[in-house]
Amino acid sequence: LRVAKDKVMEAYCVLVVDEDDVLRRVMTGILQTEGYRVLATRSVREAQDLMDVFQVDALLVDCALPRRQGLALLLDSKIQGNPVARVLLTDSEQVPEAVQAMGTGLVHGLVLKPVLIKDLLDTVARMLGQFHPGDELLRPRRASAMQVYDVSRAG
Repeated sequence: LRVAKDKVMEAYCVLVVDEDDVLRRVMTGILQTEGYRVLATRSVREAQDLMDVFQVDALLVDCALPRRQGLALLLDSKIQGNPVARVLLTDSEQVPEAVQAMGTGLVHGLVLKPVLIKDLLDTVARMLGQFHPGDELLRPRRASAMQVYDVSRAG
């Protein structure tokens, strides 16, 4: 939960974009357990639609999306000036490309696949702390009633 003085604000919103249905659901579950509000999708188009409707605090995007769409989504977010932490999911083969993206400011953090829970949570919390430095809590308390939205269409 974000806390500002005596006022409790809504939880941070993390948008997860990954074509791997199992990994996407596991990551959303982990983030949800930590108290984040989670939006999840398998496509860039759906991610853009969600960003038009919801205030997203962090983007967690797979580098391996077809036709470099993941990097394109992060670039669009940067160009639009959205104050959002941009985190790239990558495997060892894509590390050079991911490091280059970090060097240009396109990406703020990396999470390597296979995803380790500690790395995922630490990276998201650290990136949110950089983008919301006035907030007193970098990681929300566990919240069992938080809702996960996965808008991916089967098929």
